[in-house]
Amino acid sequence: MTRPPASGTAGYSLVEVLVVMTLIALVSGGVWIAFGPDKRPGEAEAGRLAVALMRAEQEAILSGEFVGLDIEPGSTHFLRFRDGEWQADPSIAGGGLRLDEGLFLRLAGAAATEAEGPDLWLDPTGASDPATLLLDAGEQRYRIEFDAGRARVEAEG
Repeated sequence: MTRPPASGTAGYSLVEVLVVMTLIALVSGGVWIAFGPDKRPGEAEAGRLAVALMRAEQEAILSGEFVGLDIEPGSTHFLRFRDGEWQADPSIAGGGLRLDEGLFLRLAGAAATEAEGPDLWLDPTGASDPATLLLDAGEQRYRIEFDAGRARVEAEG
């Protein structure tokens, strides 16, 4: 026959329950901050574009082929220079990005042209020219500085 536990040793104390509840609240708050609604509509897209540019330059270096970024209204596409011409390549950094409505991307200092080829070239030697892209999101603008395989996002206005 087994004896029932002593009345003072069974269960959890109030302090233990409060500690666990506090930890759950802290973790929930961190998850909300990390994955909650985006307060700035273009911030996430600017970050994704910065990462995509770094991945595309790595692809250019690894493949030994020029890679380019083509900017169109509402989207971007990555191209590869192969067999003497620029070809769309969805395998490079996910193929590109579709921009949310109301977001506009342009290459700083570049006049809009209808020339053949990409707006931005990434050299297979890793010696790509520095570039600045501007992402307009209404009242907020994001500057994406790309140089030597690194991209930095800064909010303006």
